[in-house]
Amino acid sequence: MNRLDEALRGRPPLSLLSQGVESLRANLDQRASALADSDVLRGHAEANRELELILTRTQSLFMPWIRGSFGYRFFNANGEIEPLDAAQWIREERQRFDFALAAEECDLDPAAIASHHDRLLDRAERIDPTKAWQTLIQQVDRRRVEELRGLALRARDFRDAGNVLRFWHHALERSGDLLDDYIESRTFGPPRSEVNVRRYGFAELEGNRAAQPAILEEFGLYPWRVALITEGESEIRMLDTILQHQVGRSLQELGIVPVDMRGAGMPGRKNDRTRFKNLLAALRRFPNYFFLVFDDEGEATKLIAELEKHKTDYAPFEGVTVLEPAPRRTTPAAPEGWTGDNYVPLRNPERVIWDNDLEADNFTVEETCTVIRDMAAEDPEILDFTLDPRDLALAAENSEKALGTVAVALAQQRGFPGLRKPDLAAKLGEYALEHPLRAGTRRRILIVAEHLWRLSGAHRQLRGRLRES
Repeated sequence: MNRLDEALRGRPPLSLLSQGVESLRANLDQRASALADSDVLRGHAEANRELELILTRTQSLFMPWIRGSFGYRFFNANGEIEPLDAAQWIREERQRFDFALAAEECDLDPAAIASHHDRLLDRAERIDPTKAWQTLIQQVDRRRVEELRGLALRARDFRDAGNVLRFWHHALERSGDLLDDYIESRTFGPPRSEVNVRRYGFAELEGNRAAQPAILEEFGLYPWRVALITEGESEIRMLDTILQHQVGRSLQELGIVPVDMRGAGMPGRKNDRTRFKNLLAALRRFPNYFFLVFDDEGEATKLIAELEKHKTDYAPFEGVTVLEPAPRRTTPAAPEGWTGDNYVPLRNPERVIWDNDLEADNFTVEETCTVIRDMAAEDPEILDFTLDPRDLALAAENSEKALGTVAVALAQQRGFPGLRKPDLAAKLGEYALEHPLRAGTRRRILIVAEHLWRLSGAHRQLRGRLRES
């Protein structure tokens, strides 16, 4: 039987050539002899004949459902198309079909069906090269699964055949699950269903879209790592600039979704506030983390409190405290200056509220004027422009607006009409990278950017891994 299995695997591995042409020729001869020996083929067929007849008895009632093959219609004896589609036909036929009588005709009882089921899954487990990936493969569209080749596809066929018997058994017993029984009998520790609930939030995983975020996260494939919610575009542009220069990746490339709230206040009317809160609750489940960056104005604290109410409440995410995560071992080495030696974890790493505003907390008036003058010097249409720090300091003192907003308005009045606040934020980000210290202390925006980068590589699901060195 081993010779036949070897012969049915397809082309021999080209790695045999490394052992010489004779090794490859011997392997080909072995395969050919197995296929030429009629006794071997006959014995193989007879050994599987009983199982084939059993599967044939009910497979038409289950296989379209197992494989998702509902895209066709039926022809009657006259060659006419029946009005039923496959899904409807299966439902009606299963209601009429006597599963107990079919089992009796095949000389089967539930225990015999379970035994055949276990043998099929054993064969799949022994040959399947994708066994360690089954949790992920179960979520893949069936049409893509059919593109598997070689032993992986044969293992899938064995599992499909096992599922036919599994559903037949369930139709007889109306309780229990052969797959659970099979897995529990071959694993140590807690039951599989308990492990699935703890790791993915649900006992059953196959075809369960609600479990996919946790499954994708386990394989490092979940795309939306962080939702960066800011009061305006300036924080987004500045952080994006810093990350692109420091780690060579934009926010989107890191899986960070920027959300510009255009002001920190929540809607004023009661109904609008209710809808807004419901929207926050719905969005809360998608990214691994929410990270909020706001000025000390508006209702930022209320918004943050509202988001924290709606943290995902099912396993494995319920009650997860967001730690200050170090990069995972699979994360590329931290850029220079981001080794963690001078990284200051935030007290509450899901939020940053500036003491005054983005610009005032990170740059002096003199630095802001320097950056604006440099921007004006790069514009060929601006020939004569000056911006005195004393004028900006006075204007900021007499205004309730953020320093950046005041600086842009004053610069426009002084002859720089094309200046926009997001562009200023990007240049200030570059300035922060070139001059990381302010009065001997690392600029807070750089700490925020590093923390955001760390969040994008953190593993929320497996909390113990967040502290890996």
